[in-house]
Amino acid sequence: HTLCVCRDPPPRAPGACRPTKEEKVCLNLGSYNYLGFADDWKVTCKKDVMRVVQSYPVAMCSSFAQGGYTAMHEALERRVAGYVGKPAAMIFNMGYATNFLGIPALIGKGCLILSDSLNHTSIVNGSRSSGATIRVFKHNDPANLEALLRQAIVQGQERTHTSWKKILIMVRGGQARVRARALCTRVHTRSVVAQRTVLYFILWVDVCVYVCTCVRARGGVAGGGHLQHGR
Repeated sequence: HTLCVCRDPPPRAPGACRPTKEEKVCLNLGSYNYLGFADDWKVTCKKDVMRVVQSYPVAMCSSFAQGGYTAMHEALERRVAGYVGKPAAMIFNMGYATNFLGIPALIGKGCLILSDSLNHTSIVNGSRSSGATIRVFKHNDPANLEALLRQAIVQGQERTHTSWKKILIMVRGGQARVRARALCTRVHTRSVVAQRTVLYFILWVDVCVYVCTCVRARGGVAGGGHLQHGR
């Protein structure tokens, strides 16, 4: 990536930048375009991009349930599921919504969530909105998780002490070392390619739901004119 160098502002104009004609090649750490796909899309996939944009809207403007679901979404979900070796996959258009809306669909009142202390805010808020009881365990501390799990199983639900309808363990991925049924999330990873690699190395974990992002791997282009004319 090429960066235009800006010098320090002059004393008489605090807060301003004085751009120069100097350029410097550097790594792009200021956006999600880690792999550079937003830069070379005209070389690698211009024809496919133009074909899709001419056939489908750029944004669906509604949820899947309200008509915002196309054959392209279905094909992508099938491909992702096959790539990571799972029976099915769901594609959301927003990472926060994936957790915030997905967790209440999996669990509710009368259930228990054991949540990693380093879980993302979307998981925390999704857990709260589910109505389930939440208990937090220390990150990467299986002993602490096991103690909470044993206590929860023995004591059951609060007040009634009946068995929990479901117990869901939600683990922050990447460094997780938990032998249990879990919802494992990996947010800060570069691509689905990384997810398949990870799955090979955590086969001993019974992961019932695995959440990952595509945003770091795909390129995005804004501006109708630029996209239409391929500039």
